[in-house]
Amino acid sequence: MAKQVQKIVTSFLIIFFLLAFGSNLAFAVNVPDFPSCTNPQGAQTASHSSGIHGIVGSFTTHSGSDSVFQVDSDRLIQCFCPENGVGIQTNWWKASSLSEDEINQLKKIGWIFVPNGALWGLTEDPFLALNNDFACKPSGEGGGGTGGSSVAGSSQSQGGVGGGTVLAAATQLGEVLGLASTGNNLLFYSLPVLGLVFLALGLLLKKLK
Repeated sequence: MAKQVQKIVTSFLIIFFLLAFGSNLAFAVNVPDFPSCTNPQGAQTASHSSGIHGIVGSFTTHSGSDSVFQVDSDRLIQCFCPENGVGIQTNWWKASSLSEDEINQLKKIGWIFVPNGALWGLTEDPFLALNNDFACKPSGEGGGGTGGSSVAGSSQSQGGVGGGTVLAAATQLGEVLGLASTGNNLLFYSLPVLGLVFLALGLLLKKLK
């Protein structure tokens, strides 16, 4: 009987280890750093003081200024700035060198997969994009500020590519996933259950002694 209880305890310990560390071990993608739109770096490839822009992962269009910076051959930052001063920075990362598993891991933490960057005025390569808010205007200021984005930009630029950006935003909405990973949620809810199980096993072992 004692050996059976030991086997049960060992099994629960293995399950607990997998729940606690499995998701972290699986996520081994080395995500590069991106400069902030408040201090952009790289060559500016697009700049629009006003216009209608599409933001990846969004059904709606956005009105404001637009700037795009090529950080290196694989990274761009897209800086969109609306009138209210709450800007959207989109980090664009070329995904050609990433495996399907790595892409899926990044999607679980909020990255959006874009199969063809040409829809957004980029090269015809797969990209991953991540949106973050940033303050693009001083408090109370109604104009100016760091430019915004829409890689491929506004409907006023690049031969009507702006219409393509809106379409791409709609088709990519299904790719948007929550920021919380499933593994982390499973760990959170399983800890109390595991605690009760270990408590019951401890009482059982005490009675057997």
